[in-house]
Amino acid sequence: GLQMNRGGPGGCARPPAPAAHGYGQGGPPPAVRLRGLPFSATEQDVYTFFGKHDVVERVDNSKNAVRMITKGNGKASGQVVVLLNSRGDIPVVQQVLNG
Repeated sequence: GLQMNRGGPGGCARPPAPAAHGYGQGGPPPAVRLRGLPFSATEQDVYTFFGKHDVVERVDNSKNAVRMITKGNGKASGQVVVLLNSRGDIPVVQQVLNG
């Protein structure tokens, strides 16, 4: 019969092709993930939080720059992904928000 190889001993897991993630040649967009948000947090709360730390101008200005992550059942997970303007903004934002 057929057996599924789950990558155990002797398994050969190949990394996905670069285009498989849908970001083209540029790699994933610059973003930070925040955890531990109140389940009631909104996109506006995230912008306000970034504003309090003087890094709101580093957030990308596209309409989907702040994406609340939900669980499989559609409920809030307390996590959010925030797109930034550039890779150079990532360490600045991380340092300010974690400091």
